Amino acid sequence: MSAKIQSTASYEIFEVCSFNRDVRKLDSLIESMRKHGFIPAYPLHCRSGKRGKLLVKGGHHRLESAKRLKLPVFYVVTDDDCSVHELEKATRPWSYEDFVLSHARDGSSAHVAIMEFSKRTGISLGQATSMIGGESAVSRNLTAKAREGRLQIKDSSHAESVGKIVVSMKSSGVAFSTHVNLVSAISSVIYVKEFEPDVFCHRVATNMHMMVKQATYSQYLDLVEKIYNFSARSKIPLAFMARELAKKRAPLGK
Repeated sequence: MSAKIQSTASYEIFEVCSFNRDVRKLDSLIESMRKHGFIPAYPLHCRSGKRGKLLVKGGHHRLESAKRLKLPVFYVVTDDDCSVHELEKATRPWSYEDFVLSHARDGSSAHVAIMEFSKRTGISLGQATSMIGGESAVSRNLTAKAREGRLQIKDSSHAESVGKIVVSMKSSGVAFSTHVNLVSAISSVIYVKEFEPDVFCHRVATNMHMMVKQATYSQYLDLVEKIYNFSARSKIPLAFMARELAKKRAPLGK
């Protein structure tokens, strides 16, 4: 292990750790480095790689900025156990997307599934996480596990049912099909065994005038029921049933 600050203009000796974030918004950093250079007090944090290169655990934005300005970089090689997440706490806070993408690139099948599901359906990463993890879209119990890389894939049938309806609504012209409150309402009514997704999708497509944006999750539940029961011989109290089932599930999420 070495804690000596070293300098080089040979950028090819470095390799950015796959677990780190994508490089974003370099303009202000480039302008600062153009003015002050690469400040030695803030060296790259590296560790030895398997292919003879140095893996950059911290400072990859500075590395990329130095490359663009053709500046020598300062770096420290220290083969410690400190994680990328711990190193980055002192810099720009990681967004939830940063965490999910980071774990996905590191090979987590659950996080890959979250990314793919969100991209395919347009549903937010947070709600995708809840459903991929086996809970409703309303739940927020699993985001901590996802951030820490401990999320497990559960039965994906619920997530796929919600995704199918959301995609169908979007294809029918519902501009707010991925709104979190609407997705939460769809997720809740799917737990009602009397609810038939294909029937709902058909009634949305043939009664688009009824699809009016609402302000709350509760209002969307009522709207889903109204559209589902429109012109139906038998009316089903979907909103009430969904709320009752949600109450029964609630203790499991505590």
